[in-house]
Amino acid sequence: VNDLKQARRQFQELVERHNNKKSRYDKLANKLVNDNNKMESECSRLEALWLEKERNYHMLLALDEMVSSKLDTVTMEDTWRSGEESFLPDFACLKDFYESKITQQQGLSIELRKQRSSLSETEASSSYQKVMFSNLKELLHLKLKSGCEAVSDDVVVFDDMSYNTQ
Repeated sequence: VNDLKQARRQFQELVERHNNKKSRYDKLANKLVNDNNKMESECSRLEALWLEKERNYHMLLALDEMVSSKLDTVTMEDTWRSGEESFLPDFACLKDFYESKITQQQGLSIELRKQRSSLSETEASSSYQKVMFSNLKELLHLKLKSGCEAVSDDVVVFDDMSYNTQ
């Protein structure tokens, strides 16, 4: 009986030690999971920040290249306007070139408007003339068919002569 009491006491001590260690383990595991979740959220936040900064960097780099290109164009235009160099043999600078192109396009636009108005004015008489011509062609075709010896789709024989109707 004493051995049994002593075995029970040892068992109780072992259970108590086990429960204490298990409690410490659970607390530590929960702390580690919480710390891990905090680190993951911090990593996600930092990654989003990094992506935004990288996007801004590339946008600023592209804007810088555009501004540099425009600055180079302005510098070259100043050089061309001062007469040190010329843009093209026919044009001293970009301004002259663009003014020439604008004038050319305006002239083409005016010419096209004139052609359009001319076509719209003559369209009515042209369509009447087309209708009259197709009626005349049909009338001649029917006249040939009425006095002919043999008729096919393309050839009409009339008074020992053949005519192509197409």
